[in-house]
Amino acid sequence: MRSRLPLLIVGLLVLGGLALLFLTGRNAEERRIDGSAVGFALLAPWLDSQGIAAEQANPRLSPQVETLALRILPLHDIDLTQPMRTGGSPRDQFYSGTLIDTDLGNLLSKYDEMSTLVILPKWVAGSFARKVLHRSALIPQSRYPTLLEQVLGRSGARLLRPGDGFRSEDSAWGRIALFQPQVLDPDHLPEGCRSLLDFAGGALVLSCEHPDMPPLYVLADPDLMNNHGLPLARNGKAAAGLLRKILNGDTRPVYLDPYDASYINVWDEAAEDEQRRDYQRDAEAFARFFDPPFDALWAMMLIVLGVAFWRGAVRFGPLGAVDAAPAEQSKSAAIATKARLLRLSGHDGRMVADYVRADLAQRARQTFGPGAAQAGQARLFAHLARRDPAAAEALRQAAEALATRAPHMPPAELARTLHTYRSLLETLTHGHDPDRVPKPR
Repeated sequence: MRSRLPLLIVGLLVLGGLALLFLTGRNAEERRIDGSAVGFALLAPWLDSQGIAAEQANPRLSPQVETLALRILPLHDIDLTQPMRTGGSPRDQFYSGTLIDTDLGNLLSKYDEMSTLVILPKWVAGSFARKVLHRSALIPQSRYPTLLEQVLGRSGARLLRPGDGFRSEDSAWGRIALFQPQVLDPDHLPEGCRSLLDFAGGALVLSCEHPDMPPLYVLADPDLMNNHGLPLARNGKAAAGLLRKILNGDTRPVYLDPYDASYINVWDEAAEDEQRRDYQRDAEAFARFFDPPFDALWAMMLIVLGVAFWRGAVRFGPLGAVDAAPAEQSKSAAIATKARLLRLSGHDGRMVADYVRADLAQRARQTFGPGAAQAGQARLFAHLARRDPAAAEALRQAAEALATRAPHMPPAELARTLHTYRSLLETLTHGHDPDRVPKPR
């Protein structure tokens, strides 16, 4: 286990670094919202299963607009000209109408690229945090006039909520069920807009024509297509039918774009080549390697180097000179010299006692590091007892007998006890008994 500790530490650091990259990477919050009940992560797979090609937006890549038929653009912002507020009381944060900050200029620039289906917000930020959709978590109707004027480019549209609880109706493409439905007032539609799908006496989907701009569609209730409405209310069939109506036979993919980003497509190859020639690497280009996510990688590498330095320079001591005799070698030589003198003088018992004490001290140092020669022997026996308590206790008794009574033991008892000590130690440390010393008969 001790030899695997460095690998375990490095593995944990790598996993922690990957988790950090995922949690702190760009658009991480948008991905979490998109996968929640108020998000739209299920829409693209569902449309693919219904034979409608769908692509999920990548926040780092610019779409090729000529290959796409329709952009589906969910909004999680109640006022596109005001930045998202941070801080405030918990109540203010719960009832905030903004989950993802969207810029009005970015929205209008996307209108010019292709036909767009804008999905209005419905639930406050607390519905995402608490994972509960309740009528108390609805965005107040009084906050919609400004948003509708920003989205439609014209004033006069009004939002209605015609009833509490679930309400279901049949449509030309299947049954629609909505919880706390919200629609647009058909008597107050802006000029150039008409109802494409009616529900509960109001316009659930608007179709608007603007001069010199692709068609614009507005979905008043996001529960028709979000992760809450598709599986729970089973609105998938109606949603697919509505999109087929909008596409009108166009087989190009639908582009699901939940991110707020403005992309610029460069179609002039000459201008693109010129841009490449003007590019120069400077200090700012080098500084990119210290921005997220590279800063997390650098930090992880420094931690690994720090652990390696600690193990090499502190845990096992500093490096010695080439011609310097290590302390362990000097001690081994002294023990060998003393053993030879004792053997010549016939004091085998004292030699065995010194051997056992030195052997235990050496193994304690190997297991627990320098400084654990004497105090670590008790810790060594406790460590071995975790593998086999009975064998560890027998080893301790044999070691104590040899260390204290070896000079006074008869030769036969000394040989038996020494064999027991070596066999038990080999079994506990290596898992087998090689029986290198023949057992006395």
